[in-house]
Amino acid sequence: MTDLTPRELEILSLIAEGKTTAEIAEQLFIEPVTAASHCTNAYAKLGVHSRLAAATYVWQQRIAQAQAETECVRQQIAAAQPEFAALAFYLKRAVDLMEKLGDL
Repeated sequence: MTDLTPRELEILSLIAEGKTTAEIAEQLFIEPVTAASHCTNAYAKLGVHSRLAAATYVWQQRIAQAQAETECVRQQIAAAQPEFAALAFYLKRAVDLMEKLGDL
């Protein structure tokens, strides 16, 4: 997210969870006015004007990150498919040989 401080990221995460400014202040052991100031600064950096818009932004970022991670895993699985196929082939051969040896 855009040049946000760690505290602002923390505050935005709590906003996305539906916490009020008072609840955020209590949870982070800061004054409500300090929590409100962090909110205002984060809103300005994001270019939003409300808690709903900030929460929506956070959730959109989380969804985008999850989609990127999912795509990465898909690519890793696709790249490993030939190795899995070769492994399955050799395992099948080993089982066939073991069965054949058992018949002797």
